[in-house]
Amino acid sequence: MRFVLFLIVLTSFACSVKEPNSIESITDKMESKMVENLKSVSSVGILREASINGIPLPVNRSSVLSEIKRAFEGFNITREKGQQDGPDFPMYLLSTDSVEILYFAMTPEDSLKLTDIQVTSPLIQDEYGLKVGDGFKDIQDKRKGTPKIYTYFSHQHVWVYYDSSNIYYEINGQAYIPDTVDINNFQFTEEQIKDWKIIRLIWRERL
Repeated sequence: MRFVLFLIVLTSFACSVKEPNSIESITDKMESKMVENLKSVSSVGILREASINGIPLPVNRSSVLSEIKRAFEGFNITREKGQQDGPDFPMYLLSTDSVEILYFAMTPEDSLKLTDIQVTSPLIQDEYGLKVGDGFKDIQDKRKGTPKIYTYFSHQHVWVYYDSSNIYYEINGQAYIPDTVDINNFQFTEEQIKDWKIIRLIWRERL
């Protein structure tokens, strides 16, 4: 459910890696499958800095499930168990019969306390007009200010965010880096990720 295509080819063994076409063909097939699944589904809504489809964020803990059902009437809403680097956590998953759209992630200790919202489908865009599948350049064009880039190299995550904004963008793509890199301190540059794409929109309240 949380598939991440994060391709880093180390220069020390680049000659032994399969040609990019073999990887691209797999990606193309996955994107084609997603397009087919989305054809019968219309746009779901908009993620804003302080709300999603009319639900104030962070959502009122006394009415989490009822608020989600009201805002996304007609869609499948199921409570599931999410997995992460730390303990498992409860989450409310929004989907159709064939497409996962987003999930509300709650804290491991409290199933009514929201930690973040993860949008995994282009059916929801944010208030800036950005959605899953858009490129890093789209983020730069549609958001004001200078984007910040955070790399969690060892777990293959890269996020783009802005100061004072609750909306983050997880992106991925291909990059060539030396095998001598210090993965504990490595951070991608804008030049390295300029062709990467958004794989999820994330809402998380900035403190």
